[in-house]
Amino acid sequence: MENIKLAFTYNQKQQNFLSTILSYEEINNIAAAAIFGKNNLIGYQRRVENKHKDDIVKKLANENISPNSIILGMNQSVFNENVRYRNDLDFGTGQQFVSFDVNSLTNLKEDQRLRIIDGQHRIEAVKAYLEDNDEDDIKNMKFNVLIFVVNDNELEKEVDLFININSKAKRIRTDLAIMAKYNIEMQENSDKMNPISMLIIQTVILINSSENSKLFNSIRVDPNDTSGIGLVSVNVFLQSVGSIFKVMLTKGIYTDELEIMNDLKEKKEIKKLEHKIYELSEKLVKELFIPMWSDVFSKWPETVYQELQSNSTTEDNDGIKYFYNNNFYIQQTIGVKSLSYVMADCIKSEGDLGCASQEFATIIKDSKVTAADWAVPPYRVTGKDTQNPPRWTGAFKGMSSEAGFKIVKEMITGKIPIRE
Repeated sequence: MENIKLAFTYNQKQQNFLSTILSYEEINNIAAAAIFGKNNLIGYQRRVENKHKDDIVKKLANENISPNSIILGMNQSVFNENVRYRNDLDFGTGQQFVSFDVNSLTNLKEDQRLRIIDGQHRIEAVKAYLEDNDEDDIKNMKFNVLIFVVNDNELEKEVDLFININSKAKRIRTDLAIMAKYNIEMQENSDKMNPISMLIIQTVILINSSENSKLFNSIRVDPNDTSGIGLVSVNVFLQSVGSIFKVMLTKGIYTDELEIMNDLKEKKEIKKLEHKIYELSEKLVKELFIPMWSDVFSKWPETVYQELQSNSTTEDNDGIKYFYNNNFYIQQTIGVKSLSYVMADCIKSEGDLGCASQEFATIIKDSKVTAADWAVPPYRVTGKDTQNPPRWTGAFKGMSSEAGFKIVKEMITGKIPIRE
């Protein structure tokens, strides 16, 4: 049985949109948010934030929720197969009308389904409400829906729309979207696809997204992000992780895995390649990068907050959470670069990640560098270490070049004295 819907279509600078009305149930059947995960490396959204969703659930019982349009993304190939131009309809408006069968969109393959670009929390809130309340009027709640039609090989335009909506109007973190865009652009030009670059990108995504790490949300992925969150740019962090990967490759670490990834690339088995990249990046984060930075913050606990902080200025907004302390260089370019070079040297000397991690831990534990050395002037550290009494800071001030990063590395390892 068909479920035909009418929509009118319009263009903005060669971009095609459809405008229609759909119920919650219809939207839920044909669309889902593009969530980042093991099986979707080009997903550009996080899972729903529960507090936001729960606030909407509470409103559903007594009041209307946001009337703003739900925005969906549709591949051009799906449009071509399922949307019919209705030149027989005009209604005196001068608009171009189209029609489509909701049921045919419901039965699409997973990678062809429509994507929720904006409105994910509202749809998830209605779903949660209906778990405890079987109310037809909620199930059939109507939403104005805009459908953004995007060429199959230009999905980055959809990501750009998501970024524009969320980074400017809502000030939501868009770091996954920025990183997903990198991967989308590589996949759309498969000849230039670089599995190692994709592996580095996924590793950085997982580091920045892990609440088990004090690096959580410390990477500033989007230069246009107005939330003020993040201490170190994504380019710096990519370079730092890349310097470690470079040494790993010269030492033959994960050679077999990289050969498998290159083989999958040649065979254009993209989903299998994505899965392999995610598995390896997850392993590296768990076994190398989180332990590495845990050693760092165990040595210098004053340089990071022990409890999650928030950028929220109101009680009804949880804001964006983080651990970093911007009074210290340790999670800024100077610290990220120099500490990554220490780890790279450990891998170079040991040739094994386990042994390299042990050597790194020993170097950090025995280092004469104090939290005061990491502090940004004129911040004064008032620690309890009687052997390294509090003093005015500035040891690493001005070390913001490649030569400076290597000097800081030598100070950490004790090869040169710490500058007074």
